[in-house]
Amino acid sequence: MAVENVIAALRDGGLLVVVIVVFFLANLRAAANPTAEQMGQLRAEIERVALATGEAPADVAKIFSDLVKGGKSATEVINGLGLATVQFARVAELPAAEAAEVLIDAMNIFGVD
Repeated sequence: MAVENVIAALRDGGLLVVVIVVFFLANLRAAANPTAEQMGQLRAEIERVALATGEAPADVAKIFSDLVKGGKSATEVINGLGLATVQFARVAELPAAEAAEVLIDAMNIFGVD
């Protein structure tokens, strides 16, 4: 019972969202090994894309992480691939991971960097 109360308090206070974003940023860091400057840019881009699209920052962070795990660079994600994937996921009504996978596959098939 106490654990459920703690989780509810975290969720209500928004702290859970912050924890999830930090989790996906850690995954991204492990996959891409970005510089400190790039990590700052990724954090800022997550916030910008979340505000621009109305998506939750945790969902945006997951998409960014999925892109990097799929072989895309932090620079590509920062320079528009992250936003394009979030928009594609919304329009295609796909889960984040699937949208990232489809775009990565399409880019690889057509030789787009």
